[in-house]
Amino acid sequence: MAVGNLTVANGVMRLVGDKFRKQYEEKPLIFNRLQKGKGTKISDRGLEIPSGMTPNPAHTWMTDGGNFPVGGSVGVERAQVFFKNSAHVAKLSGAAIDAINSKDVSYVSNYLQFTLDETVKTAAKFGNRYAYGTGNAALATLSATATSATQTVNNNQANRFLEDGLVVDIMNTSTGVAEQSGLTISNSKASATTFTFTASTTGTSGNIIVPAGGYNLAITGLKQLIDDTTNGSVTFQGISRNTYTQYRAFRVDADAGLDVSHLRRMLGAGIHIKQGELNRDSLELLSHPCQWSAYNALGWQLKRIEGKSMSMDLGFTGAEYEGINWVQDVDAPKDQLY
Repeated sequence: MAVGNLTVANGVMRLVGDKFRKQYEEKPLIFNRLQKGKGTKISDRGLEIPSGMTPNPAHTWMTDGGNFPVGGSVGVERAQVFFKNSAHVAKLSGAAIDAINSKDVSYVSNYLQFTLDETVKTAAKFGNRYAYGTGNAALATLSATATSATQTVNNNQANRFLEDGLVVDIMNTSTGVAEQSGLTISNSKASATTFTFTASTTGTSGNIIVPAGGYNLAITGLKQLIDDTTNGSVTFQGISRNTYTQYRAFRVDADAGLDVSHLRRMLGAGIHIKQGELNRDSLELLSHPCQWSAYNALGWQLKRIEGKSMSMDLGFTGAEYEGINWVQDVDAPKDQLY
């Protein structure tokens, strides 16, 4: 980053105690969890995750001295997971270095370290946002067609993942072509449903906003991982979800209206039936806080786990449903619960 306000830059180096306050949220809750996945390394470029798809069914009842049935085997498939490359770049210009506290080396060194530390945290936060997508790197979806510096995103995702100064492309997902490229966002929160570029441009309803050059190169997120082919592709990690339906997620449609039975159906009719057991210790519910509030409003008994009153989330460190930890992440989709 270039230093836009040298008074602020010099002031950062005089921070005492905990007087520095951030006016933005940066907890990468799901991104941290995704780093815990394991697999068998197949090369420097990826991993395999072997899964038993079908048991060995070969058996029969035999007469005395009868023939054994033809032998069978366990059906195994190997999902392939490949690594992705990303870069989050910081810049401290020569002019800024010259101006920071009259070339005081300690000030320059401290401000550079401060910038790097905060950049790493922001990179993880963007990773958290992409962790809910399909891998196409979408940060917003246009909801209107307009030729203007101001563009409209009047939908659930709105402009919450956009940031000032971000350079982006406007992508047509049907053709895979960038209709506009190299655009800089000047005001990411112009209103609740709009944002502005530094110059007028043409945006088409349904097109997505992605970081410049990043279309279809982001990490594969939950919208593709936990899916029944509604949002993601049929072939996932090298395996067809039509051929091996075990790779399809159990989906409970709540379009007709939220109901207190949805969670019970998801756990009982979905996970319990598929797995043969409901191991609550290995499960987590994940949603935007609005989903938690909606279920609370319906009268569903949800237990809130109390934490220290001085914590950043005002003392509420988590919640649970039937003994299953419920993680509330502000980056999660507002209309889905995993």
